[in-house]
Amino acid sequence: MSVAEKHIPVLYGELIESLHFFDKWHNIIVDATLWLWGHASGVIEKLGKWDVFIGLDCDEDNLKSATARLLSLLSTQKDQPTVYCIHSNFSELDKVLSNIWNYEPINWVNSLNSLNSLNILYADLWVSSVHFDTAERWFSFRFDGPLDMRLDTSIWITAAELVNTLPYDKMAETFRIYGDESRAGFIAKKIIEARELKPFETTKELAEVVTKAWKDSLPRIFQALRIAVNDEYGSLKKLLETAHDKLASGGSISIISFHSGEDRIVKHFFREKSEAIIDPVTGQDKIPWTLEVITKKPITPTESEIEKNPRARSALLRVAKKK
Repeated sequence: MSVAEKHIPVLYGELIESLHFFDKWHNIIVDATLWLWGHASGVIEKLGKWDVFIGLDCDEDNLKSATARLLSLLSTQKDQPTVYCIHSNFSELDKVLSNIWNYEPINWVNSLNSLNSLNILYADLWVSSVHFDTAERWFSFRFDGPLDMRLDTSIWITAAELVNTLPYDKMAETFRIYGDESRAGFIAKKIIEARELKPFETTKELAEVVTKAWKDSLPRIFQALRIAVNDEYGSLKKLLETAHDKLASGGSISIISFHSGEDRIVKHFFREKSEAIIDPVTGQDKIPWTLEVITKKPITPTESEIEKNPRARSALLRVAKKK
């Protein structure tokens, strides 16, 4: 069994249940992180020939695998929805929707000339188990390889570029903000001292320096670099803004995050859009609220799921509905 086949989508049932399908007219659904089609399979099974499913992924390898698997699934489905599998970072969602006519659906039930709104968007944020468990992807300090960490290999910046060029203040800030690392300054200092002797080229070289500085910090440093390389926080903010603007009334956003930084962005965005801004002079709504927060507290995995898939333990699902 391949690493991809072992991939287990987290909070599978909870995510599917959170989606607000429109039964009386066409569903237009965006899976912003298609990955290996885990959640998509359950969604597509609920759709019919007048519905549209758009899956995005910035990782070309995962996209190819997902496309093949979805075509196999669709071949057994009587009333197929129109399905798009598109290579794109979800920060480009607005561009994708505005130019949907440029893309070919994988099964040609119907094709779209324009797309002005959608009624469901969901995302299982960023890296999957495949990235961590495949040595050639170089996301994990468990495997030695080029210090890369790009989800989309068409972007130019790599983790090696960052650790070899960032000044001390910026590097420490990166570790502190993206890795919640309390020893960010000390570790940044050790990395800069090491790169002056020899630039970093591999994950092993970086792991050795960080481990020597403070072993417990290793996962947080690798996480921080991955987030910085892929601009994960900036992309998430763009996704939420576009999804909010494109959602039809009654549409829903469901986001699964895996660490406090991601969850904080989602939580604050939902809260901001769920509270009206009051004009201090008139006392009237200056900017009305537009989202209803469905999950006052995030949905977390059951003990049973964590037992089957320990990596699910940190997953947090938040859901909001458009007014």
